[in-house]
Amino acid sequence: MNLCRKEMVENWKSNVLRMVLMYGVMAVVMVWNGYFRYRGTYNYQEDPAWIFLLVTFIWALWGFGCLSASFTMEKMKTKTSRTSMLMIPATPFEKFFSRWFVFTVVYLVVFLICYKLADYTRFTIYSLAYPEKDFIAPVDLSHLVGDEKYYTLCRRGLEFGALISGYFFVQSLFVLGSSIWPKNSFLKTFASGTIIGMVYFAVGALVSKVQVLFRRCAGVERNHSVDCNCCRHLFCVGELGTGLFPL
Repeated sequence: MNLCRKEMVENWKSNVLRMVLMYGVMAVVMVWNGYFRYRGTYNYQEDPAWIFLLVTFIWALWGFGCLSASFTMEKMKTKTSRTSMLMIPATPFEKFFSRWFVFTVVYLVVFLICYKLADYTRFTIYSLAYPEKDFIAPVDLSHLVGDEKYYTLCRRGLEFGALISGYFFVQSLFVLGSSIWPKNSFLKTFASGTIIGMVYFAVGALVSKVQVLFRRCAGVERNHSVDCNCCRHLFCVGELGTGLFPL
């Protein structure tokens, strides 16, 4: 915990700037959306901006979470910063864990605070601008999951759990990317992940086409057995490539 506190205190300027960035981006997006939602003469039972705000919560969580994870090993950019890291009286695991804790776990708390501040900014502005519209209210994050009559982002807890699990998986890739590329980690990790994903799906599409060709060959007459064997071999090679590709 001392290393975590040291990390946050020494870099308080950059941390504050990142918090302001998160708050500013979300506040601008929420206020902009509220302008189009509230300017009409309609009367709603619930705040019409909540649907957009709940979707924004997930998108912002993923986007800022991956960006925060890419800063995990930012101190390894230069020789001076690497030397200062080596001079800290702690084990390599403790140094890595402290930075991981700050940029993943502490980030969740900071993100939630910035999101609620941005939401209350929207609520304050439009409550003063449209005092007659009493349906304007701060977003209720309990609407992220549930099977009630009102709108919820995820109907079942399993869907919400899969969404959060996907977030932690993608964030872990950016933590790994920051260890490999300390400089411009976010862009390099995003580009690498995009290329690997495209290649993986291209191989999958190729294998599926070979499989379709193999099934067509299986329906021909026996005098075409040589062609069938060729298709079978191609299919086996494709399956082997697909199995070894994730490794």
